[in-house]
Parts: sequence; C-alpha cells; structure tokens
Amino acid sequence: MGEVIRIQRKGTGNCPPATILDSDGVSTFEVDSGGNGACTLALKSGIAFCRAQLTGATVSHDDFDDYWHVLNEPYPADPTNPTHTASLLDFFTLNENNAHGNKFRYVDENGLQVFGNGLVYDHYRGNILSLVEQSDGLIWSLKLASAKTLVINGISGFRMPNIKEESTLHNSGLIPSQGSTLNYFPFNIVNFGAHVTSTTRPDVVTNVLRFEPFFGGGIGLDLKTTTSRVYIAFKPF
Repeated sequence: MGEVIRIQRKGTGNCPPATILDSDGVSTFEVDSGGNGACTLALKSGIAFCRAQLTGATVSHDDFDDYWHVLNEPYPADPTNPTHTASLLDFFTLNENNAHGNKFRYVDENGLQVFGNGLVYDHYRGNILSLVEQSDGLIWSLKLASAKTLVINGISGFRMPNIKEESTLHNSGLIPSQGSTLNYFPFNIVNFGAHVTSTTRPDVVTNVLRFEPFFGGGIGLDLKTTTSRVYIAFKPF
C-alpha cells in the first residue's frame, strides 16, 4: 500500500498524466511526470474512511472506556495513498464505490444487504456493527468489559462506542412518527430506548453519557450503576 515504482521512459519528453487501472479492477496507478523523461507510478489502494471524531477525553476512568481505546486500541491508520476518501451522497449512499464495488453504506460481509450473520459493515465510517442492540443487565464498568468479550459470527474485538461514534449511527432526518432515529434498514429499531456510551461526563465522573434516539437525537446522563441501557457494539475495520 503506497508503493512507488520508478520507471524510465524511452525517448525524450516527460510522461503525460495518466491513471492506470490495475488487474484487480480496484487499485490504480497514478502517473506523475518526474521530468527528464522519468515517471513515477504510485500505487493507489484502499479507502480512507470518515472516522468519528474523538470526544476530547484525556483520562480513562475504567478499562475499555473512551480514553482507554485512544491509548490502547486507536483507529487503524488510513492507507498512505487511498483511491478515495469515503463520503456520502445521502445517509445511506456513498459517493464512491465501497470495496465491494457498490455505493451502499451498509452491507454484509459479502457486500450485499442480506445481513444474515448479525453483522453490519459501515463503509462510510469503517466499522463493523452488531445488527441488534446488546442488552446484558450489567452496570457500566461490567458492560464495558462484556462488550470486549462479544463474539458475533466468529468476529471478536468489539467495544462500546463513545458518544460521537454512537451519534454517527442516528438518522436525524427521521421524525417521531417514524420511530427512533435508528428505525431504518438494516437496524429497524422502533423503540426510543437510550443507548449507553463509553464516555464519562468530565465534571461528574459518576455519570456516563447516553444518546437518546428521538427526533434530532440528544445527549443525556446515566449513573454508572444503571443496568437497563443497551448499545450497538462496533469495531473498526
């Protein structure tokens, strides 16, 4: 990824700008004139995802919380020379093709929209998501640890999202009569139950931030002893 190949052109003059499609139909070589008859072929590969922003937390209050992941399991690095950066035409549609060659934001592991294995691949944010809400009846600290032990269809390494990561799942274009801001395919979650996150309130560390999926969305507070909240597990690609 990011490989650069130096070639020498026969004859005189510089190489004209060009893009060469590789045999895999995905990667491309971008040709830049190097002058004096030399050209550079830069291999372009992969997609730079639109990662959710960090919350600004600078202290970890429990293993596997918001800032713990900043320190121990940060987002994977973007490719050094990506084919494009993921962007949206609308909430569900990418402007450029995903790795499967279509413009669906949400697909299953095969690039389709069947979702038979309980996993959703978000090709805008670059995350694997649980199709259903996770409900375990645990207090916050134990819920964080429980998320790390999840295995869904053989996939492990999940975690509870922070408040900004959670907010990226909610379609604020839905109105109350349409159900929650998660009442869209493939999640189809009608109820308005709040989702707990891995983010602690910075000034009152006994509270954790939750996201409420009503019209427009909103942030609320829970005590860390609350056991009734749910979440959608995720892991970055």
